[in-house]
Amino acid sequence: MEPRAARPTGRPFIGIALIIGAMLLFACQDAMTRTLSNDYPAPMIVMVRFWVMAISALAFLYLRHVSVRQSLMTPHPGLQVLRCLVLVIEVWCFVLAVRTLSLAEVHALLATFPLMATAMSIPLLGERVGRRRWAAILAGFAGVLVILRPGYGIFGPGAVYGLITAALFALYNVLTRLVHRTDSIETSFAYFAFVGMAASSAVGAVFWMPPDGTDWLLMLGIGVTSSFGHLMLILALSMAAAATLQPFNYTLLAWAILVGYLVFGDLPDLATLTGAAIVVASGLYTLYREHVRWSREADDLVQARTRSPRSCPCGRTPPSHMS
Repeated sequence: MEPRAARPTGRPFIGIALIIGAMLLFACQDAMTRTLSNDYPAPMIVMVRFWVMAISALAFLYLRHVSVRQSLMTPHPGLQVLRCLVLVIEVWCFVLAVRTLSLAEVHALLATFPLMATAMSIPLLGERVGRRRWAAILAGFAGVLVILRPGYGIFGPGAVYGLITAALFALYNVLTRLVHRTDSIETSFAYFAFVGMAASSAVGAVFWMPPDGTDWLLMLGIGVTSSFGHLMLILALSMAAAATLQPFNYTLLAWAILVGYLVFGDLPDLATLTGAAIVVASGLYTLYREHVRWSREADDLVQARTRSPRSCPCGRTPPSHMS
């Protein structure tokens, strides 16, 4: 059986519930990552996470009746590998960021990734970005300055790693959109897990140090929450269109604030909340403008077909057997 891309089944409320649940799992994953980040090297934490992800991917492919060999068939293997390597480095940077910043502060910076992805879509996807979306991007980065408060705020190594994480995750999303044109969900998930495992192991093995019993549970918990979170994202996309689900990715910031307070007692200050609100509002407006653009292009295509449903590319009326 060849893997095929999943199509939304028209159950948006279930899809929304799944993506909100996935964001909660990611917030829990990030809390466990922060707990371990000061005691273990980042490459080792990432390696254990991807080993659990690889086991989860095998189970997922088995349930989907797709073999590993079939899942790795793609017309663009290099692009898939590049996409996964970007994600591995992104996870490393995230671990380094949470060593010095709270979950709320890191995720306030990560909320800029849709804005960065919009800017990257110009050279990588050939998309056009209008003045309104450029204004939203600039407003979003003004929000970042409010969060960082250069000179007397949180700006430091952690913030630099946070911004690099956001940029890499934006690039990962753009590359995912590229491979989604030809590859199935099974293919993307398999490359994500197996290439991630291989790449993280190549570095993580060098930094290996035996964890104690409790820390083993936390490391396994990182892999389990990451696996289930990504599987919930896949299921959500099979229930509802991506445009419907995208705004709910921002619930991760709310979950990060809540989990950070419950686990570490961290509460973001007013400047962080204000900057995060600016960034989120800019991102939501960017998503809205993208939706408007795609709707207009779809309407134009439908109207063009309606006006000349029987026309040939040459401009002549086709004979009756071609209608």
